[in-house]
Amino acid sequence: ERPVEETYPAAFASGMDLGGGDVCLPAELLPDTDDPFACHVTLCQGMFHQVKRMFEKLGNKVTYLKRISIGGLVLDENLPLGNYLLILHKDVETFL
Repeated sequence: ERPVEETYPAAFASGMDLGGGDVCLPAELLPDTDDPFACHVTLCQGMFHQVKRMFEKLGNKVTYLKRISIGGLVLDENLPLGNYLLILHKDVETFL
């Protein structure tokens, strides 16, 4: 909702108490150099709405969120919204 502030990377890197007993591990936040409202976040875990909750903790709000990878699996950027990719067990072993 508001531009990414210069304090955000350090806040994400230190981990956060999200309330309700949820404390998330440190995460990496890299601001987008072309868009002050955009950034890339790398998580080591995936709590319920974690990215949105981390930004809310910093007084900001996520208005658009797109997952680009899960572990070593990079998602097809041309996959239509709401569609999915069928992954077989043999495929999963490739990305571990």
